[in-house]
Amino acid sequence: MDSSAKHVCVKKKNGWQFFYKKTACDEKCFSPIQDFIDSGTQPGNWVRMTSSVNSAVWKFSVDDEWFVFKEYLKRGRFDTVTSLFTGSRAYKAWQRGNELLERGFNTPEVLIYGSQSLLFSPRRSFALMKFHMQSIGLHTLLKNHFTMPLTPEKVQLKRSLLRSAGRFVGKMHSKGIFHGDLRLDNILVEGWETGEPAFSLIDNERNKYFNEKHISNACRLKNLVQVNMVILPQITFTDRLRFFMAYLSENPRLNADAKNLARRVHLKTKKRLSEKIPAIWEKL
Repeated sequence: MDSSAKHVCVKKKNGWQFFYKKTACDEKCFSPIQDFIDSGTQPGNWVRMTSSVNSAVWKFSVDDEWFVFKEYLKRGRFDTVTSLFTGSRAYKAWQRGNELLERGFNTPEVLIYGSQSLLFSPRRSFALMKFHMQSIGLHTLLKNHFTMPLTPEKVQLKRSLLRSAGRFVGKMHSKGIFHGDLRLDNILVEGWETGEPAFSLIDNERNKYFNEKHISNACRLKNLVQVNMVILPQITFTDRLRFFMAYLSENPRLNADAKNLARRVHLKTKKRLSEKIPAIWEKL
């Protein structure tokens, strides 16, 4: 998909190209970004957010609207080579985020993305997105708002939340969507207090899209292991089964092989966790 199909405006400055929508952005979005790029100094009202070693993320507000600025850091020479053929990571975040939206899933819309090239290869790139103050990562939500001991009301709310999350991931797979990094904090949640949570996805640049109901078995297993890699005292083995059963409700054709799939997810999760936390092997 060509960038001009959605982001019809282009600005160029100091080797940078900025792509954006006429209806989504105005100068108030560009000014703080250009100041940061030009000076390399974090503006006073920017707040650094937790992120992986492969990116740097800030949030800031302009006229009571909140935004997230994400710079994609170079991961090595191979990253430079692949970007020559596939585009910058910021471009992929925009492109694959648009595909999510077109398939009926929520994700913070990329308002601006930009890249600075050196000898035709993107050297630096970023994406600017709207920030929803009410949203929270699923892992952070479970960790901070469902601390032990749980009241009976919180137990019911937790179970309902996990069922909803299972159906969400199940629906995602039934629509042929594989998320490249489905750790729980890449699933944002709003409205969880009401028992009717709304989910959205972030960090979409490595997503893959298949025909409906035709996600590969390897991709399915990888995503299910990623969401299962949570170690919190409030998440029980029964909770994991509850999530899995809700997932199956969106993929009924898997029911015949459900026990085998559950076993593979469990064993793969144990293996991965044992590599990260050796003492955990005997506990799962």
